[in-house]
Amino acid sequence: MKFTIAKVNRAVFPDKYILIVEDDLLQQLRFAQHFHEVFYDQGNVRINFVSSAIDAACLIGSTAPKPDVIILDHDLQYGTGSELIGFMEERSITIPIITASGLPGNNAKMAQIGVYAICSKEDVISGRTDFLIEDILR
Repeated sequence: MKFTIAKVNRAVFPDKYILIVEDDLLQQLRFAQHFHEVFYDQGNVRINFVSSAIDAACLIGSTAPKPDVIILDHDLQYGTGSELIGFMEERSITIPIITASGLPGNNAKMAQIGVYAICSKEDVISGRTDFLIEDILR
């Protein structure tokens, strides 16, 4: 099956892609509200939310378009952030990862494996990391 990729009913074609891996629905909402303010509702950035490392691995390991950046929580019910990073390393998938755990120790675990930036969940939601994300998306 071939899927159509086209600008349909939008002001701008979304040519940038952020994948947010977060299992808490309230935190997903907070991310969405923040990024709506930054990228607008029909701007050139599309955002996918998945609630597990396994879901994220399915997306990035498939033939689907790869995200430009991943914002990654650690403590997830189906696979951890560290396991997703390991999955990506095993397959030589290089996508910048910004940590977004609410627990500093979890961010440190992911940093030991290798990430683009070590940030807390609040850093991302509050906008303190917008400059990093915008730099990656350029």
